[in-house]
Amino acid sequence: MGCGSEYTIVTDLPEDPSEDEAAPPWDDQADGSPWDSVDAGTVPEQFFGVAWRPLEADGDGWLPGGLRYDVIDTEGDIAVSFDWPTDTAGLFHLGLQPAGPGRFLVVARLPDGGPEPDPYERRVWLADAATGEVREILRLGWEGTLTLPQTGEVIDLGFRTTTLRVAADPLWPERLYVLPDRYLEGYGSVATSLYSFDWATPDQVVRVWGADEWLPAEFAEEPTRFPWSFESTYDGQRTRLAIGVDGADPEEATTSRFYTWAPASSEIAWSLDVTGLAVRADAAFEPDGGGATHGTALFQRGGESVTCAPGTFTLRRTSAQLDVAGAPWIECAWSGPLLDATEPTFAYFGTAFESEVPSHELLISHEGKDVWSIDRFRDGITPRPFLLRQVVRLDLSL
Repeated sequence: MGCGSEYTIVTDLPEDPSEDEAAPPWDDQADGSPWDSVDAGTVPEQFFGVAWRPLEADGDGWLPGGLRYDVIDTEGDIAVSFDWPTDTAGLFHLGLQPAGPGRFLVVARLPDGGPEPDPYERRVWLADAATGEVREILRLGWEGTLTLPQTGEVIDLGFRTTTLRVAADPLWPERLYVLPDRYLEGYGSVATSLYSFDWATPDQVVRVWGADEWLPAEFAEEPTRFPWSFESTYDGQRTRLAIGVDGADPEEATTSRFYTWAPASSEIAWSLDVTGLAVRADAAFEPDGGGATHGTALFQRGGESVTCAPGTFTLRRTSAQLDVAGAPWIECAWSGPLLDATEPTFAYFGTAFESEVPSHELLISHEGKDVWSIDRFRDGITPRPFLLRQVVRLDLSL
């Protein structure tokens, strides 16, 4: 367990529409988080969905097989292990998303396009920790053909697409929000229409929002780069999508914004200008019960390297900003999920180069300090060093 983080609170920030009648910042919060006092006997119960690769015990090479998608607890034990219906060797991981109690979505591109000559075939699976089952619920091909395997429905998007973002509705987990990209010469992968449907219901109406409906006004008139962050959340009143976007005009300076958008009203309630901060995917937003305009955002500052960023994290809540430096022995860090929005607690991971085995370490940061860490996953009785691709928070009791 490490204690290597430092933090500062900043209050002179750009104008934020969430500051009207805002909830108090962190230093006005009452104590009482389960992460306030942590040791081996009192670590809070928390489960995570993880995309990971196990290493040999001495760290000398991979174990046979490809990516694994499992559920772990805060002790590093594999609580639920899934038998994946597709060979994961060579899968190009695109994302994990929570999808209701004990469930998460996996979005990936098949190796070499899969069995058909499709260089960008993407698939979405639903993993259910309660049943141990994995179901394929969506396919999307290069030519824009979207298939729902559970119903046989086929939707023709009408354009070529290379990548994909998917989120599940927190109140209705079978309802998906599906965001494919569209390639434009001179711009690259850009944002396009957003689609919503139930993956388990046949003969349904597909809801479609044009880019001008879900993007902020300053982005809607020109092509916008494909979002670097896309997740669903619930503010106590309605479902919202937390989205991070950059402008795509090669002749203009890049502007960046992280915001929440309500599908039911096409309304943006919370928005933060993050231009110049080199924000990395994926950011997170957690409402705090104060309504649509109140909540905590977590994002990671990037560095000069695209693939190896420093552990520099920022949490933003109302009039306060908390800048957290990750553990000094962690390199090539990645932010994970928010665990507590009001008592700023989040997970992150990175390469622990000072350990005997060069592998990843998963850490919990609470109020600016690292209070817990995991450097081995235990599959049965065998502890394994690991490399993580992504981690999400799951709500379940096993």
